[in-house]
Amino acid sequence: MKKYVMSLKLFSVTTLGLILLLLSCNQEELFYSCDPAIDSWVKENKETINVMSMDEFSSLDRDYQKASYIAFSPKQKKEIWVTKFTRVLNLDWKEDEKEHLEKLLLALDDYPNIFLTNCSEEYKDKFKVWIYQWINDGIIHFSWSPEFMKNLLFSPNPLLNKEGDIKVGTIPMANQVKTRGENTGNNPKCNCNSNSNYGEGFAWDDCSQDSHCVEGYRKCKTRSVGCGLMYLDACDGYCW
Repeated sequence: MKKYVMSLKLFSVTTLGLILLLLSCNQEELFYSCDPAIDSWVKENKETINVMSMDEFSSLDRDYQKASYIAFSPKQKKEIWVTKFTRVLNLDWKEDEKEHLEKLLLALDDYPNIFLTNCSEEYKDKFKVWIYQWINDGIIHFSWSPEFMKNLLFSPNPLLNKEGDIKVGTIPMANQVKTRGENTGNNPKCNCNSNSNYGEGFAWDDCSQDSHCVEGYRKCKTRSVGCGLMYLDACDGYCW
């Protein structure tokens, strides 16, 4: 009998241990940045980030901005882009140009699940096909520049003018992106999406004009979202 009780206790302890292990695996702590300081900052300021305005968000430097975006709710992510596109409409456009820009706002309503965490790749692909057709129409009919298109759709920061200049945070993007020979750390941050290219001659990723995104460079750690077109894609590469 004693042997049976001891066996039962051992089984119970073992089972409990396995349950706790499974729970700990399923509740793996979210991470927002490979930089421990930025990751800690997001976790400590989560409540503030969850009510952050567009102006507060765009004033952050690039790495803090991307980490904050990952912490946003789907509703916040949509509001950031709606605010940006709405402000763009206030620039001095011709009527047909303005009508074309307004289609971006309609598309966000037509694809209501695009910013959900569990949004399927198939759903994203359909949205991207629509966006790239929209880009083609803008280039053909209005001669909009690649710089304008990139800063309109690949950065959430506000556009300052029709030429495509954008508001930057406390550190300009060009100064934050390391170029060849400048990377001195052993664990670079994945800060771009390696597949965010559009057509021949267009490298519309998250890197500056004199660099491009290399997938998995130096084993950088991938983040689920925060890069690429409208920050929908994983950060799986490093600007090189």
